[in-house]
Parts: sequence; structure tokens; C-alpha cells
Amino acid sequence: MRFLVDAQLPPALAGLLREHGHAAEHVIDIGPADAPDGALWRYALAHSAVIVTKDEDFADMVAVGGTTPPSCGYARATSGAPHSSPGSTL
Repeated sequence: MRFLVDAQLPPALAGLLREHGHAAEHVIDIGPADAPDGALWRYALAHSAVIVTKDEDFADMVAVGGTTPPSCGYARATSGAPHSSPGSTL
């Protein structure tokens, strides 16, 4: 699977995805970090990449796009320790 990691997420995320056998690029690997969302959208479509982002603008683009959108994965951070139950593995 191929991923394009958006600018507001760390480049190390693309590295982590590569370490796990995926093709992955961070926005700064392909152009300026402030590239417009439309350019990232077109790049993802052209390269069959999933956009990994925390930018909700991509959800709006999917809703009103009028074309087949690229896949988008949304990253959300939480504060504090992860929740677990007794005996669970994190």
C-alpha cells in the first residue's frame, strides 16, 4: 500500500510506514510543505496513494469533489496514556 503523509504530521510517520513495508512519502519529500490540498489530492490520485492527514479539509473535498477521491486516513491524537483493560496487549 502507498501512503502520502500530510504536512501537519511528522515525517517520521512516513519512515515508520516504510519500515513496515509500505511505500510512503511525506509531503516534504515530493514538494513544498505548504503545497495546496488540491495538489496533494491530485498527487495521491496519480500515484494511488492513501492520504494520511489530520486536516479535515480533505473530508470536505471528498464530500463535494465530484470525482473519485483518493483514500484518506485521518490521524487523531489523544492526550494521556492509552486506555487498556487488564490483560490486554497494547
